[in-house]
Amino acid sequence: DFGTGYAGLAQLSKFDIDFIKLDRSMVSQLDKSRRNRKIIAAIVKLCGELRSSVIAEGVETTTQLNVLRDCECPVIQGYGLAHPMPYDRLMEWLDSFERRTGPFTIQEPKPAHETRLKQTG
Repeated sequence: DFGTGYAGLAQLSKFDIDFIKLDRSMVSQLDKSRRNRKIIAAIVKLCGELRSSVIAEGVETTTQLNVLRDCECPVIQGYGLAHPMPYDRLMEWLDSFERRTGPFTIQEPKPAHETRLKQTG
């Protein structure tokens, strides 16, 4: 969980890291903090230069999704995409994306626990 007390820039120089997960506390600030948007964009770019992938956790709003898209964050996760689900439902959910085209969007406004990403197009 990059952005928490135990994971920071020093670890990038000490270890050969394949993936960095941006902590949800950082992602949640994307709606409110221009400074945080710049920091996350810089982290994504730096990880690209170091050939490390980035996973942003806790993506729940359209603003968060758009900021992460703009800085080319390769992987997102969060309730904006989907909630935990049983295996059989997961298979149906994944199958539905094979038949669609277009970018993901978040359906708003809904309570945070019901927000989902959908594909348009």
